[in-house]
Amino acid sequence: MYILRIETTDKKSRVALYSDEKILSDRFWVSKENLGNDLLPKIVILLRKNHIDLGDLDAISVDPGPGSFTGTRIGVATANALAWSLDLPVTDKLPMAKIAKHFTLPVKPRYPVSRWLVETS
Repeated sequence: MYILRIETTDKKSRVALYSDEKILSDRFWVSKENLGNDLLPKIVILLRKNHIDLGDLDAISVDPGPGSFTGTRIGVATANALAWSLDLPVTDKLPMAKIAKHFTLPVKPRYPVSRWLVETS
């Protein structure tokens, strides 16, 4: 199962290719004012590097944000256009439970829970 991941919500954009619970390959680049022109060629390069055709994809995953409105819009529109033309499902999630088992570091909250509690009287 091949999943194409598109992340365009930040200045540093990324496309990645996942297969059976692991990352096969990914490409990062700093997207300035030409993200719309850069995204599809980066996807093509990623797929060619791994000898995979668009028709071999099983799903497309896209980062829905939060982040740059224009970057998010470009990523989601590209994901939807590719998925519609290839008759593929689009999701905003990856099978993270399966992918997370490859990491050895424990996941810890960034802030203590008490920081987010609000008391009312």
